Amino acid sequence: MPPEPVICYSDGGCHGKNAGLGEGGVLTYGSYKIGDQEVVRCEFGTGTNNTAEYQALIECVKALVHQGVEVATIKTDSMLVARQVDGTYSCNQGHLRPLLHELRALLEGRQYLVFWVRRAEIVPVLGH
Repeated sequence: MPPEPVICYSDGGCHGKNAGLGEGGVLTYGSYKIGDQEVVRCEFGTGTNNTAEYQALIECVKALVHQGVEVATIKTDSMLVARQVDGTYSCNQGHLRPLLHELRALLEGRQYLVFWVRRAEIVPVLGH
């Protein structure tokens, strides 16, 4: 019998327009939760909301790999990221392509599935 998938949640975001960082500077952050473990919070520097979504998901997958998790279901509230990962949407933004390629490389050969869920499912788990 195959192992039950570990349920994970991932979310990224940004702190207000420019956040005092000059033209185009927005502080980005993310968080993820693996199974029953504590929520992990990350800060990524500057970027967009979509880069933060990708970076949070990448950190979540790296943690899964490090922990030796074989099967995982990863839930994100970013429809764009979930659809780009599964190939339903193309990635037209140059700044997102390297993140998509990094994430796909991490997922390759693993039984990790990324699913879009409504924000209402993410907030109670991650707290934002």
